[in-house]
Amino acid sequence: MERSRGGRPRHPDILTPAEWRVLGELRKGGTNAEIAVRLGVSPDAVKYHISNMLGKLELEDRHALAAWQAKPEGMGSRIRALLALPSAFSSLGRTIAWAAAMAVLATVAVVLVAVLRGGEEDPRLPAEIQLENGAVQVSAGNGHSCVVRESGEIVCWGDNDHGQADAPTGSFRSVSAAEVHSCAVRESGEITCWGNHDFGQTDVPTGSFRSVSTGWKHNCALRESGEIACWGSGPVGKADAPTGSFRSVSTGGSHSCALRESGEIACWGSGPVGKADAPAGSFRSVSAGGSHSCAVRE
Repeated sequence: MERSRGGRPRHPDILTPAEWRVLGELRKGGTNAEIAVRLGVSPDAVKYHISNMLGKLELEDRHALAAWQAKPEGMGSRIRALLALPSAFSSLGRTIAWAAAMAVLATVAVVLVAVLRGGEEDPRLPAEIQLENGAVQVSAGNGHSCVVRESGEIVCWGDNDHGQADAPTGSFRSVSAAEVHSCAVRESGEITCWGNHDFGQTDVPTGSFRSVSTGWKHNCALRESGEIACWGSGPVGKADAPTGSFRSVSTGGSHSCALRESGEIACWGSGPVGKADAPAGSFRSVSAGGSHSCAVRE
């Protein structure tokens, strides 16, 4: 008999909601970095979901995954199979089989109720199969962290001396945690920031955005148009975003970098140690750190 494994139970669907979203974007084409920008998550999250789907569906590569179609096998066929079990048993066997079938159906009903209730814990479920709402994206700041759950809800924990862990309510696509503040992109595309406001970090610009990246005292976000908007502490040009159309943006300690549609990298802000001296060439993604940056070439 297969030993029961701990952790969060399998999603009742063959793919999780997050995996369905990644699969939808995968079918539109693009690299993991491009899909990540469209979904407002990290490239690592996209890579993780694609790897999970390839494993559970037993497919060879992302091309086979994009062409995959779910079989229309519903709960009805499984219920019919359960109800057909008694015909193979004797009178006593039928009674036992019917009891087993009804018990399984009752468990399925309880699980479905829990799912429809949004993943809340149900007192009728054993502790080892309590449904939890899994995280689809995580961001770690200096002293606190935040996650976006599958429901779109944000949960933060850790240092909260400036309210940086007091996550707002609503449904979100992504979250970015900094030192003493955090920002997130709502499903509507609007950005919400909370926490320390000494440098204008929570003075969010209006409009619809794909993603947001938080820095030490400033933030930058990618508009739906591909343009970049930055706000917060402005000395040494940290909030002076370049013009043009971009795929992604990453905010560091006192500088920021962004990936142009052409694949070139543009960096700006404080650059005493070469932080803003972007290399030439064509790249897939870029990440700005406290005092340096890294990028992946094509």
